[in-house]
Amino acid sequence: MKRTQIRTSEELNTGKFNEIVRLVEAFAAQKDDFLVAYSHLKYLSHLKDNHIRDALTKKKFVSPYGLKTRARNMALAEAFSTIDTYWQRTIKGIKKYIYRRFDDEQERHYAFWLLRRCGHLSLVMNGIIPKGIPKPKKGKPKVVLTVERKRDIVSFLRRTLRRYLGERPRVHLKRSMVFDAEMYRVFEESGRQYVSVSKFSGYGRIAIPLKGRQAINGIIRVILDRNARTVEIHVVGDLTPEPIPEENIIGGDFGQTEVLATDTGNKYGPSFGKDLRAYADMVDKKCCQRNKIHVFEKSLRATVPEKARCIRKNNLGYKKWDRRKAGAVGRIKTEVNTALNRLIDEEHPSILVHEDLSNYKPPRGKGKFSRNCHFWFRSVLSDRLPFKLQVGGSDSQAVNPAYSSQTCPSCGYVDRKNRNGDRFRCRNPDCPDNGVVLDADVVGARNLKTRMDDPEIRLWTSKERVRDILVKRFEARRLEGKRAKAVDPTVPAKTPDTAMISVHKERSLGERNYNGVVGG
Repeated sequence: MKRTQIRTSEELNTGKFNEIVRLVEAFAAQKDDFLVAYSHLKYLSHLKDNHIRDALTKKKFVSPYGLKTRARNMALAEAFSTIDTYWQRTIKGIKKYIYRRFDDEQERHYAFWLLRRCGHLSLVMNGIIPKGIPKPKKGKPKVVLTVERKRDIVSFLRRTLRRYLGERPRVHLKRSMVFDAEMYRVFEESGRQYVSVSKFSGYGRIAIPLKGRQAINGIIRVILDRNARTVEIHVVGDLTPEPIPEENIIGGDFGQTEVLATDTGNKYGPSFGKDLRAYADMVDKKCCQRNKIHVFEKSLRATVPEKARCIRKNNLGYKKWDRRKAGAVGRIKTEVNTALNRLIDEEHPSILVHEDLSNYKPPRGKGKFSRNCHFWFRSVLSDRLPFKLQVGGSDSQAVNPAYSSQTCPSCGYVDRKNRNGDRFRCRNPDCPDNGVVLDADVVGARNLKTRMDDPEIRLWTSKERVRDILVKRFEARRLEGKRAKAVDPTVPAKTPDTAMISVHKERSLGERNYNGVVGG
């Protein structure tokens, strides 16, 4: 398991910083050239070998930007890594379309087999059916598909890939460079640690003074901070995870008022919503102010260009704006990390079942709510959660979140009116928990936990299909309850899953206290 440690440098003098900027920009330009040259599908099979690098060396390729051979090879490796990530993200993104398009298990297996091999993927993009068939899964029959079905699958994959690919990767920021162990040296002088990296040209080195003291080895990444005139050194090291805890499956629901609510009724990160709203309000207020200034500056360009230039420089800059955003994002990151640490230390989950938000898109036209959703999704939750769980020896499983906070965990009744903000009250008059006010995020966590092994509600099941499944289950329970009451009038009209209802009743004792507080 790997972990990235960030080291920050002291403020560099102008000559030293400009030399690093020149080196980083040359590296970024060379990487961008490699991205343009090798992002085509025909080079996909050579991304993880040295075939292209050896061919460039044999041709005595010289970087047009003045990079040395070793730096050029690092730029090539970085470009290949970016291209591989681009294609892997594309293939992962169309999985949901395969699940929704094909119901037959053999058709899905054939589609995924085509995507796994670079040669097959190239043929698919050209509309050609590859030869051969995939090996059957363990315990499954041999894959038998007609030529027409294969042609339909290939055509579907070709259309979906073309629609999902988007723009090819390019370098835009030009602020980072990668050094291997032969391109830098670590030393100490007068009690301070330094990293000296190779210069852009010649045989000298640039000595970068670092804050603190820590071991640095292997491949490092240097990232520029142009505003503070400093650099960050990113070092990747090994990390030993904690022992795997005993079996303890926990359901978790991410919220906008707190980081996470679990099915046990616990909430982590209570000030997350406050920080998130403050961030969204800051962006809203600042953008409104900047828009007015921008309109005024635009009106002066033709008549008073000198004044317009001063406004652009002094009132429409990004230095102060970037510092404020960095501070707000830092507070959100701290809240998320603290909440996840508390979850692991207090509940020791072996598996955390949570909602899948990898394809979540905030609703449009909803003002502050849309911005809150956007920042919530773009926060460090999706990055920090897998890392924190792995460090704690736990695992995670994403499930379909459709209607999880609108479904009653006791009777299964689905209605958008069940939830009102953070409050949940089942509208089914026959529900054993009717009239009880619960926490909507806790209810969502409980429903997510039940979907871990649900044979019908899969990760890629559409929300319309999920609702149909939930409604049919509720109707089946209601009819069975009516039949049981008709056979024995003394039996109360409850759902057949009495054990589940009793468990939810026991767990809702804490929410009943909440009921008294909110006046429900």
